[in-house]
Amino acid sequence: MKSFLGRIKPVMRYALFLTFFLSVFSLHAENFNAQLEEDLLQFRVLTPSLTETGSPADQSRYLGYTPDQAFAELGAPLEIYPERGKDSTADTVVFYYGNHLYLYWYGNRVWQIRADRRYEESLFQLFMNAEKQQVLDTLGVPFYSDTDSVIYRLPDRGYPVKMRLFFNGSRLSDLYIYRGDF
Repeated sequence: MKSFLGRIKPVMRYALFLTFFLSVFSLHAENFNAQLEEDLLQFRVLTPSLTETGSPADQSRYLGYTPDQAFAELGAPLEIYPERGKDSTADTVVFYYGNHLYLYWYGNRVWQIRADRRYEESLFQLFMNAEKQQVLDTLGVPFYSDTDSVIYRLPDRGYPVKMRLFFNGSRLSDLYIYRGDF
């Protein structure tokens, strides 16, 4: 006596197997998609309302500036100095401005911006020396977090943009906005 599958023609066996496989796969795919959506929420990009794109409070607008754009908007820097990277290919030139803003240059373009603890202007609806909890409450869940810093993703500009905030104790003390592909 033949088994149930043995009595079914080979083409029908294949169709039955394919139907079973696809039904199981689609059930798992739905669960996988739900989990993927939940995981991606953790890596959200800061919303345009927080980045205030194009406004004076959006320091990320300086990324990609050329020297003439920086001079036109910020004037001449108070200091210009080289900064040694991990190796000679990571060396950069830094423009330091009196408001405690730093522009880091590579290939005639700004690739990183820094605001130190003395910076007094608004930073994404925050000010330096803000409590870490206030930062988290304002900006939401970071892309990455450790004991003394958090990283957020900013809106893409044809390249990834990230913002890293450093804390001294529980107070915001340094902010870096940089191209994530450098």
